[in-house]
Amino acid sequence: MARILQPKQEKDDATCRKAIKTTGEAFPDGTVLELVRLNSGADETSLLRWDGESATTGQQFEVNGKVYRAPQLSSTFLRALRLPGRVAPYGSTHALFNDICKVFTQYTDLAEDHVRQIAYFILGCWLADRLFVAPFLSIIAPLSAAKAQLLRLLSSLCRRPLMLAEATPAALSRLASLRPTFLFDEPTLSRRAERLLYASNNYRQFALGNGRIADVFSAKVICTREPLRDAMLASQALEITLSPADRQVPFLEEKISERIADEFQSKLLQYRLTNICKIRTPEIDVSELTVPMQGVARALASCVVNHEELQLGVVQLLFGQGEYLDASIELGSVVLEALLFCCHEEGRSQVLSGKLADIVNTIWAERGEGWRTNPESVGWKLRALGLRTVPIGGAGNGLMLTEAVCARIHSLAEGHRVPSLRQAARVECPHCKIVLVGP
Repeated sequence: MARILQPKQEKDDATCRKAIKTTGEAFPDGTVLELVRLNSGADETSLLRWDGESATTGQQFEVNGKVYRAPQLSSTFLRALRLPGRVAPYGSTHALFNDICKVFTQYTDLAEDHVRQIAYFILGCWLADRLFVAPFLSIIAPLSAAKAQLLRLLSSLCRRPLMLAEATPAALSRLASLRPTFLFDEPTLSRRAERLLYASNNYRQFALGNGRIADVFSAKVICTREPLRDAMLASQALEITLSPADRQVPFLEEKISERIADEFQSKLLQYRLTNICKIRTPEIDVSELTVPMQGVARALASCVVNHEELQLGVVQLLFGQGEYLDASIELGSVVLEALLFCCHEEGRSQVLSGKLADIVNTIWAERGEGWRTNPESVGWKLRALGLRTVPIGGAGNGLMLTEAVCARIHSLAEGHRVPSLRQAARVECPHCKIVLVGP
């Protein structure tokens, strides 16, 4: 049960309970609190409470015995952040999806598949806090391609869009509680920034900034001139490559841009309120996608609520994405490559995590990569792959290369599309025969 606190009640209750500042909450009974800005010119935010049927706005609400209050943001910050001010009917999931596609078709020269990718991304960013993989759009925009209008449209439709120049732990950790959709235009991506952005793609991965550990999980858009160089980061991206326009598209004037923003922010807010408690992972076959893209497909499909055709369309749209990535440098892939070597080494029945780390580093060095790993990182990667390490004598932890473990390694190598699997195949290895030829 939720109720709005009137000024006198607010004063009386404040003596007993301290209000919890929140940018949004979703409760098991279907009540949702959402941060809104009722007047675009005002330096004040409010909370909107949705009870499953209707919306009410106020500075604070009581829900289940606790009082929640809207945080007050600086005027500078409010100029950079777009918040909806009302709710509006969106029709149906299919109608809203098509409306999003229509506006991007009208004001950009994107191919149909790219427009649909953006539509899935936008629905996803409005429900990102209910996902295990954050929606992530990578835009490759050479100097000859127009990108400004596309970024303006994205900032009109995304949930809480926030344009940043750089991806730093301090900035992301400071803004994490708002759960914005970050838009990075030509950021400088150091190795540290790439690791941070990869962490922000995955639920329950944290970053250290300003001496604090922060949950930086967030939807994001990264616009760069060249493809993302980090294989792990790129493996979870919806990638769009811009090319010089083949047709003249209407210029998106400020007045039209604001009208589009008001219309879609209101519809998408209603879509979020209506469906945030209905998010379920659909039963779709993602086996033909790369392993990282399988998680992306499930996440995006779950955001097109109650529409099986659009859920299946995610898989068709993402088929082939990520296969071009250089899997030869991704840690999980190289660990599996090293394990294949160990499986095929005559007389070997076990391998220590330390030895495996040495083999991985050797593979990277032979390929001219400056990356290095260590036994601890390899151990965690083995666990992530479902390979359980055990103490081996007094030398440390590692894997016992039993027939069952070797069979699992070969199956994982095939599933992760390890490039060297076929080159490393052994005629005498029964597991190679099963994976490459079939039982």
